[in-house]
Amino acid sequence: MSAPAVIQGSYADLRFVKGRKVCQVVVEIPIEAGDQFVSIFGAPNPAAEVPVALARMGVQPVAQQPQEPQERRRMSDLGSPQQAALCCQSQAFQRFLYESAIAPEMSEGAAADAVRKHCDVSSRAEIGKSASSFNAWRRLYDRFVAWKEAA
Repeated sequence: MSAPAVIQGSYADLRFVKGRKVCQVVVEIPIEAGDQFVSIFGAPNPAAEVPVALARMGVQPVAQQPQEPQERRRMSDLGSPQQAALCCQSQAFQRFLYESAIAPEMSEGAAADAVRKHCDVSSRAEIGKSASSFNAWRRLYDRFVAWKEAA
């Protein structure tokens, strides 16, 4: 009789792999279960994927408490660094930067890099601390708004 292909562990981390559209889930298991794990799943081999499933054990998820909707602030009410950070998270802004040949790909990281380079700052938090960085951000943001309206 073979051992069951189940090993209990603890969810420890989640990592997003840039450029591959996947995330890695890190599950920590007791060191004593290491040999059992390798005997069941084998050693990592990039040429031969091993399909697995994840399931939460024991504890049921905590029911979400209803939250009162927060009042959304308008973009124009935010400072330039906050505007830049929010825009870089937006797929529309990422697409605008990519289609305008300002960013090499559509990702939050590429958008942040492009904004920093465009505004000549080492951090988006520095946007607006000089007139040139503020003006560069305003021009870029205005181009984005015009691009969205034209779409």
